[in-house]
Amino acid sequence: ETRQQKAQPSAARIASALKDVFGSNMLVFSELWTKGLAHKAINGMSRRDEVQQELGACIFDMISVDEFNEGRCSMPYAERYERIKTRLDDVGISWIQPAQNVVIEDVLGTTEEALIKLANAYQNGPVSDGVYDGLILRKRSAIWVPGASKDGAVVKIKPAATLDLRITAQDVEQRATKLGGTVTVTYKGVETNVGGGLTQEQLAGMMLYNQGDRSAKALNLVGLIAEITFLEVTDA
Repeated sequence: ETRQQKAQPSAARIASALKDVFGSNMLVFSELWTKGLAHKAINGMSRRDEVQQELGACIFDMISVDEFNEGRCSMPYAERYERIKTRLDDVGISWIQPAQNVVIEDVLGTTEEALIKLANAYQNGPVSDGVYDGLILRKRSAIWVPGASKDGAVVKIKPAATLDLRITAQDVEQRATKLGGTVTVTYKGVETNVGGGLTQEQLAGMMLYNQGDRSAKALNLVGLIAEITFLEVTDA
């Protein structure tokens, strides 16, 4: 299944193999990955409604179904990773492998300079053939709990650039548990919606403004210049 718990027919071969290797009581977290294929090609194959024989997987974590239901796995990440690697080494499936984790003890204690150096090393090394598009650092002693990591247990680094772009529109909506929204920016005559980086406080103020409120709590970003961080400029 995807993160949204939707069935993924394209990866049915992978799911079947994982069940054979680890059993039906284990919940395996993985990324679809095929050596030599760019991310956009893998992403395209993943959306198809039939099995894609070229798709493989990199496993980055694994817990039991019972631990998932309890909302906690106390086994340190280093041990969980070693359990994955040992089992995959035993069965020798070439198209399913453990993710090449960079595992350190204290991500938060690592200087920004050191993190950038690590990211650059990966960008200039293994990623040269389009295999990787970033770097994930994991804390060895971290337990597993659901939700986004906010304590330095996981840090994701991707090469990014920035542009200062004018905001031409703002949109906000009430979602299941919180507000969601975007600002629209223009680059070379093309409009793009940007949804990341907005706080709940900002979104609440934007919603008030869009509803006609002009009090001090209302927030209008239209017309301002925003620094937009992005990974690449696509053909579109």
